[in-house]
Amino acid sequence: MYCQSCGRPANSLITQLSFIPPDVGLAAVAVSRLTNPSEAIKRFPAIGNLPIVTSSDAHTINDFLSGPRTVFYINEPTLS
Repeated sequence: MYCQSCGRPANSLITQLSFIPPDVGLAAVAVSRLTNPSEAIKRFPAIGNLPIVTSSDAHTINDFLSGPRTVFYINEPTLS
């Protein structure tokens, strides 16, 4: 498959199957930084209420500074 929005091969669950199986048991989904999470939910309702992670895939310092970020909220810093 080919990712039309990013112009490169795509190997995601949705590009391979065209849907998310209801029994796959995902903890979250990842979407391209070029994809608006709200649009992803509209286009693929099977995402439902799963957390959505967007990664910048930064290749330059500007991409890193201006790209999307993933923020983790934790109660306390532990190794476990």
